[in-house]
Amino acid sequence: MVTRARVEKVWETALRKGDSGLFRYKLYLPSNEYSAVSQFGTAMGQVLAAFRRGNTYDSFPLFTFNTDRGSSRVYAAMSEAQIDENQPVKYREFDIGNLRRNLLDRWISVQIAFRLSTGTDGALTVNVDGRKLGTFKGRTILDDGFLEIRYGLYQTGTNHYPGGAGAIPTQVAYFAQPELLQAH
Repeated sequence: MVTRARVEKVWETALRKGDSGLFRYKLYLPSNEYSAVSQFGTAMGQVLAAFRRGNTYDSFPLFTFNTDRGSSRVYAAMSEAQIDENQPVKYREFDIGNLRRNLLDRWISVQIAFRLSTGTDGALTVNVDGRKLGTFKGRTILDDGFLEIRYGLYQTGTNHYPGGAGAIPTQVAYFAQPELLQAH
């Protein structure tokens, strides 16, 4: 079993298949309050393909801004919207930088442009601090799905931390100016 810790703002949108837009936010990781933990990675922003069928809710990450488990590497991961968890998925990672060397104690601007499609013409393009990291092309939404945005801290595998989840050092991150712009 994998335990998780999360403190996220969830933004359920009305965006559906055929919509395009841009989500952006700023992130600040203070070196005196943010401790990188090598036993697990931390997501600091996600864009999800979500859906509801009856009483069932599920979501699959299209984009995550992550620290890597076991190192101070920071990267953006982009993937295709999954039809179900057991199917292979198209997936790409793009390096953002080294947490300790160049991402602490400054504001980081994150921008995700998207085109929602159930076919191969869907797209995600990620820019960090005005630098284009890359573009992912593929299915970005399910037939009856919608876009969900989350920003905050989300950690998986917290059960692997020596002393248990209660012994994990404080993780403080500041988020500013979250904005969702829909193209018309």
